[in-house]
Amino acid sequence: MLRAYVRVLIRESDLAHDLLQETCLRILSSKVAPEDPAHFRLWCRGVARNVAAQEFGRRRRDRELLLVKHLVETADQREDPERSLLVRETLQGTTRRDAKDVEWLVRAYVCDERICDLANEAAQSAAALRMRLMRLRSMLRASLD
Repeated sequence: MLRAYVRVLIRESDLAHDLLQETCLRILSSKVAPEDPAHFRLWCRGVARNVAAQEFGRRRRDRELLLVKHLVETADQREDPERSLLVRETLQGTTRRDAKDVEWLVRAYVCDERICDLANEAAQSAAALRMRLMRLRSMLRASLD
Protein backbone atom coordinates (compact mmCIF):
# COMPACT_ATOMS: atom_id res chain seq x y z
CA MET A 1 0.00 0.00 0.00
CA LEU A 2 2.73 2.43 0.96
CA ARG A 3 4.84 1.66 -2.10
CA ALA A 4 1.89 2.35 -4.40
CA TYR A 5 1.11 5.58 -2.56
CA VAL A 6 4.69 6.85 -2.84
CA ARG A 7 4.71 5.98 -6.55
CA VAL A 8 1.60 8.13 -6.99
CA LEU A 9 3.34 11.01 -5.20
CA ILE A 10 6.67 10.56 -7.02
CA ARG A 11 6.82 9.50 -10.66
CA GLU A 12 10.60 9.10 -10.80
CA SER A 13 11.32 5.51 -9.83
CA ASP A 14 14.72 6.00 -8.14
CA LEU A 15 13.52 8.96 -6.12
CA ALA A 16 10.34 7.09 -5.16
CA HIS A 17 12.44 4.17 -3.94
CA ASP A 18 14.64 6.48 -1.84
CA LEU A 19 11.64 8.27 -0.37
CA LEU A 20 9.94 4.96 0.41
CA GLN A 21 13.04 3.88 2.34
CA GLU A 22 13.15 7.18 4.23
CA THR A 23 9.42 6.90 4.98
CA CYS A 24 9.83 3.35 6.31
CA LEU A 25 12.74 4.42 8.51
CA ARG A 26 10.68 7.23 10.00
CA ILE A 27 7.69 4.95 10.55
CA LEU A 28 9.77 2.25 12.22
CA SER A 29 11.65 4.70 14.43
CA SER A 30 8.57 6.63 15.52
CA LYS A 31 7.26 6.28 19.04
CA VAL A 32 3.86 7.86 18.34
CA ALA A 33 2.37 5.52 15.73
CA PRO A 34 -1.36 4.82 16.17
CA GLU A 35 -2.43 1.36 17.33
CA ASP A 36 -5.58 1.11 15.21
CA PRO A 37 -4.80 -0.47 11.78
CA ALA A 38 -7.06 1.96 9.87
CA HIS A 39 -5.46 4.99 11.52
CA PHE A 40 -2.02 3.47 11.07
CA ARG A 41 -2.46 3.33 7.29
CA LEU A 42 -3.56 6.98 7.18
CA TRP A 43 -0.70 7.97 9.45
CA CYS A 44 1.82 6.16 7.20
CA ARG A 45 0.50 8.05 4.18
CA GLY A 46 0.90 11.29 6.10
CA VAL A 47 4.51 10.41 6.90
CA ALA A 48 5.10 9.70 3.19
CA ARG A 49 3.56 13.06 2.22
CA ASN A 50 5.78 14.87 4.71
CA VAL A 51 8.90 13.10 3.48
CA ALA A 52 8.01 13.96 -0.13
CA ALA A 53 7.26 17.59 0.76
CA GLN A 54 10.59 17.92 2.56
CA GLU A 55 12.41 16.48 -0.45
CA PHE A 56 10.66 18.82 -2.88
CA GLY A 57 11.42 21.79 -0.62
CA ARG A 58 15.08 20.79 -0.41
CA ARG A 59 15.30 20.46 -4.19
CA ARG A 60 13.63 23.86 -4.68
CA ARG A 61 16.05 25.50 -2.23
CA ASP A 62 18.98 23.84 -4.00
CA ARG A 63 17.79 25.19 -7.37
CA GLU A 64 17.42 28.68 -5.91
CA LEU A 65 20.86 28.49 -4.36
CA LEU A 66 22.38 27.49 -7.71
CA LEU A 67 20.54 30.35 -9.40
CA VAL A 68 21.87 32.92 -6.92
CA LYS A 69 25.40 31.53 -7.16
CA HIS A 70 25.23 31.56 -10.96
CA LEU A 71 23.94 35.14 -11.06
CA VAL A 72 26.57 36.44 -8.68
CA GLU A 73 29.39 34.58 -10.44
CA THR A 74 28.13 35.83 -13.81
CA ALA A 75 28.04 39.38 -12.50
CA ASP A 76 31.72 39.08 -11.58
CA GLN A 77 32.82 37.92 -15.03
CA ARG A 78 34.54 40.60 -17.05
CA GLU A 79 34.04 39.03 -20.51
CA ASP A 80 30.51 40.36 -21.00
CA PRO A 81 30.05 43.78 -19.39
CA GLU A 82 26.42 44.07 -20.54
CA ARG A 83 25.48 40.77 -18.92
CA SER A 84 27.35 41.78 -15.79
CA LEU A 85 25.46 45.07 -15.64
CA LEU A 86 22.11 43.33 -16.22
CA VAL A 87 22.73 40.84 -13.42
CA ARG A 88 23.86 43.55 -11.03
CA GLU A 89 20.80 45.67 -11.83
CA THR A 90 18.55 42.64 -11.35
CA LEU A 91 20.15 41.92 -7.98
CA GLN A 92 19.96 45.56 -6.92
CA GLY A 93 16.37 45.93 -8.18
CA THR A 94 15.29 42.80 -6.38
CA THR A 95 16.93 43.87 -3.16
CA ARG A 96 15.98 47.55 -3.14
CA ARG A 97 14.79 47.43 0.47
CA ASP A 98 18.26 47.27 2.00
CA ALA A 99 21.71 47.74 0.51
CA LYS A 100 23.05 44.89 2.65
CA ASP A 101 20.77 42.33 0.97
CA VAL A 102 23.12 41.65 -1.96
CA GLU A 103 26.00 41.30 0.48
CA TRP A 104 24.03 38.75 2.56
CA LEU A 105 23.17 36.77 -0.57
CA VAL A 106 26.78 36.69 -1.73
CA ARG A 107 28.21 35.86 1.67
CA ALA A 108 25.66 33.13 2.38
CA TYR A 109 25.53 31.44 -1.02
CA VAL A 110 28.79 32.22 -2.77
CA CYS A 111 31.23 32.52 0.11
CA ASP A 112 29.39 29.75 2.06
CA GLU A 113 29.48 31.67 5.32
CA ARG A 114 27.34 30.23 8.10
CA ILE A 115 23.93 31.81 8.63
CA CYS A 116 24.42 31.95 12.41
CA ASP A 117 27.65 33.95 11.98
CA LEU A 118 25.95 36.37 9.59
CA ALA A 119 22.98 36.68 11.94
CA ASN A 120 25.24 37.54 14.87
CA GLU A 121 26.89 40.22 12.77
CA ALA A 122 23.49 41.58 11.72
CA ALA A 123 22.24 41.49 15.34
CA GLN A 124 19.25 39.31 14.48
CA SER A 125 18.28 35.70 14.89
CA ALA A 126 19.45 33.04 12.44
CA ALA A 127 15.81 32.18 11.69
CA ALA A 128 15.06 35.81 10.80
CA LEU A 129 18.04 35.96 8.46
CA ARG A 130 17.06 32.65 6.84
CA MET A 131 13.57 34.02 6.20
CA ARG A 132 15.04 37.24 4.80
CA LEU A 133 17.25 35.29 2.41
CA MET A 134 14.32 33.07 1.43
CA ARG A 135 12.26 36.16 0.55
CA LEU A 136 15.18 37.60 -1.41
CA ARG A 137 15.56 34.36 -3.40
CA SER A 138 11.84 34.35 -4.14
CA MET A 139 11.90 37.97 -5.31
CA LEU A 140 14.99 37.29 -7.42
CA ARG A 141 13.37 34.25 -9.02
CA ALA A 142 10.19 36.25 -9.76
CA SER A 143 12.16 39.10 -11.31
CA LEU A 144 13.95 36.70 -13.64
CA ASP A 145 10.75 35.00 -14.85
